[in-house]
Amino acid sequence: MKDESGSLLARLAQNELASRVGSAVGLGALAIGATLIDGVAFILFWVAAAAFFLAEFLAMIGYGRLITATALGAIGLTAAAIGAVRSSLGLGLAALLIAALVIALRAEKRSTGLMGAAGLAYAACVALPVVVLRSLPEHGLAWTLWLYALVWTTDIGAYFAGRGLGGPKLWPSVSPKKTWSGFVGGTLAGVGVAMLINAAGAIPPHSPASVLGLALVASFAVQAGDLFESALKRHYGVKDSSRLIPGHGGFMDRLDGFAFASLVLVAGLGVSA
Repeated sequence: MKDESGSLLARLAQNELASRVGSAVGLGALAIGATLIDGVAFILFWVAAAAFFLAEFLAMIGYGRLITATALGAIGLTAAAIGAVRSSLGLGLAALLIAALVIALRAEKRSTGLMGAAGLAYAACVALPVVVLRSLPEHGLAWTLWLYALVWTTDIGAYFAGRGLGGPKLWPSVSPKKTWSGFVGGTLAGVGVAMLINAAGAIPPHSPASVLGLALVASFAVQAGDLFESALKRHYGVKDSSRLIPGHGGFMDRLDGFAFASLVLVAGLGVSA
């Protein structure tokens, strides 16, 4: 009996779909829980995600002082996130800029330092837009959950449509596995769920046309973010940003599209600090 259970666990660990589903459900539950709790828990959740994202980026580009740079970045990200919530985003961004400058100056090579600073800006796109979105005095929770739903269903739709239908490649020189069927399937899934949420009245009243426009652009952004990260990994000869998330790779692999989509949504809603 013991051998059978061990064999079952081994098979599950080797099953990509099971790993993807298990990891996605676990991380999704944590994200939703932190979002509902809000406050410090929400900020810490997204700062931690962005810090892991930054660490993977720095490892990818070969930044030598990885722990120090990640710690500096985490401090800057925390300051910026707190500033976004307390209407002092300017001070927070100043702290983030200082962290980026130190990361750039402490690198062994100038080119690596510049990329490291850019990586911190990239990681900031993971945490800051969603923190700003959640901090909206009215409907911040609703829009944040809407964003999660759109991003997740876009990813799910693209995965299953691409695997199930196959067909012409979307951009083979950047990402050999992505197909046009996956792109269309992901867009239809993400936009469809976003429109259903709007029809149910779960977000502030907006015209169907405006929600459709937001959903389309945000869903495109999810997939553009994924392609952008694929191009980076191909440039640096990396397959997965890490193996921290079973079935997904790393935090960069999981949050690339989220960063782009959250920026689009915040800009589309006209949110400003």
